[in-house]
Amino acid sequence: CRAAWFRDAHSHTQKKGGHITIKVAQFLLYQIGNNLWHLENELNKLCLYVEGRAITEADITTLSKRNIQHSIFQLTDFIGQKRPQNALKTLEELQKSGESLGFIFHMIIRQFRIIIQIADLQSKQINQQTIIKHLKINPNVVINTARQAKNFQMPQLKKIYQKLLEIEIGTKTGAIKTTTADDR
Repeated sequence: CRAAWFRDAHSHTQKKGGHITIKVAQFLLYQIGNNLWHLENELNKLCLYVEGRAITEADITTLSKRNIQHSIFQLTDFIGQKRPQNALKTLEELQKSGESLGFIFHMIIRQFRIIIQIADLQSKQINQQTIIKHLKINPNVVINTARQAKNFQMPQLKKIYQKLLEIEIGTKTGAIKTTTADDR
């Protein structure tokens, strides 16, 4: 399905007078997500912007709204690098963009689950292509998350995931109340 989309993206951009490589198309997919209607609209916008030259990752970064998954990846990356100021700034940006705390929290849990899965598979000496096939997620996500997984030891990941579970249970049972500045 993805291979077909990459061929379609290449052919679509050519019809619009542009050019996109598979690597740049993968980056676009990672940035935007896999909503085909949205991807087509982004390709149209990018083709108009580049005026016949090849679309670059920089063009995508300049013109396309970043996918929340990328922001969550950055947030967890900053956590893993022990850079709390950057993590808090990213969290604030996510909130300012209109994302709910519940959704942000859900995505953080998802990202740590992927980190744990990749770290576990890497510890078993499983290669990247097999991990991509096994997890059925975007190759860029696997590549970037594999790098990110190196920031954590498995016991640390288990402890983080346990804390996330405790927070989730607390919010769902009412033991933990969540508010934002807008809620006050």
